[in-house]
Amino acid sequence: MNREVPALKFQSSSLHNERRTFATNWPLHLMMAALVLLWIVLGIHPVEWKQWWIENILPVLCVGFLAFTYHRFTFSNTSYLLIAIFLALHLTGAHYAYKYSPVDFWFKNTFHAQHGISDRWVHFAYGLLLLYPVQEWISFYCSLRRGWLLGFAFSLLLSASAFFEILEMGVALVFSQAGADYMGIQGDPLDSPKDMAMALFGELGGTGCLLWLQEAGFSRREPAR
Repeated sequence: MNREVPALKFQSSSLHNERRTFATNWPLHLMMAALVLLWIVLGIHPVEWKQWWIENILPVLCVGFLAFTYHRFTFSNTSYLLIAIFLALHLTGAHYAYKYSPVDFWFKNTFHAQHGISDRWVHFAYGLLLLYPVQEWISFYCSLRRGWLLGFAFSLLLSASAFFEILEMGVALVFSQAGADYMGIQGDPLDSPKDMAMALFGELGGTGCLLWLQEAGFSRREPAR
């Protein structure tokens, strides 16, 4: 039997799906189908094939991890939705190699900027959208007070962002020009710290949202043992 994790629950309606078995969790099925369909569509004629395949390493590892650990640890559907939205944003950016999207062309032409904006906003979405799932995952293994739990999740997610930037540097060294394109530097020597800063701002926004939801009437439900 799966152990359930704490989830924010509104007093009049639950955000957490009570049906924990995969076979009956139809909202998760819909999320998976939508993400796979988007994945297929974006995989048709991406702007740069090498960039597309390198960028797909993260979604493949993420989905594989979630599938492999589902029998032991099951996120709430709220968390699965947040993760799916982040992966959708990442895949969309990967399709355009994170610098050739219509949004980036508009931003560069309008503000005469050298670096596009889609890469920055995906890093912001990383901090904003993944804070709650990480907090949920930590609460499964650790019994912490609300403030400590949120602080631990905040620190872990920010550390992962910094570690990912180091991995990106390694990819750039191994794959030469394709790796440099993967990093998305676009001529900005401060690209990595700026990406981490956007992740930090996203986490701050996510923290504010969680605190507001709790104050507005949401409460944490203790996990079923």
